[in-house]
Amino acid sequence: MLRVSITTHVIATLNLVTDIVLTTAINYSNLKPGGWIEVQELAMPISDDDTLAGTDQNISWDLMLESTAKAGRPYASTRSFKGFMEEGGFTNVVEKHFVWPHSPWPRDAHLKELGRWHNLNLKEGIEAFLLAGLTRVLGWSREEVTVLAAKTRASLDDRRIHAYTPT
Repeated sequence: MLRVSITTHVIATLNLVTDIVLTTAINYSNLKPGGWIEVQELAMPISDDDTLAGTDQNISWDLMLESTAKAGRPYASTRSFKGFMEEGGFTNVVEKHFVWPHSPWPRDAHLKELGRWHNLNLKEGIEAFLLAGLTRVLGWSREEVTVLAAKTRASLDDRRIHAYTPT
């Protein structure tokens, strides 16, 4: 059995497994005493002022949620992960939440900079985020996904949309 000595990193993968608690238990059983795991996952985006509603971004995220649910892997809320970790055997679980704007719309300089970086990340990845679920699960063609991804990229650049990803 492989036993990791110090640290394991899990980044944007827990929502790909069918049993998050079992996966965290396996991670736990593979750590030596004193070892720890860091989990970084993104939640589905929101806006506090309803500017996300009805946009191509919102349509894309809703379709992604629909496809993961239909595939038997419903997207778990990141707010549930602390409980999943504890059920898997971890103790002293520390949970930190962050805000990742989808573009540089915030007035705060730090959040504006995060928005620039996250915007680039989302625009580069949106087609890949959508492709498997929409084509394999929801029956879309690759061309339809490409069109939606292009519309979503344009929507991501619209600073009137005050979307952010809470983690």
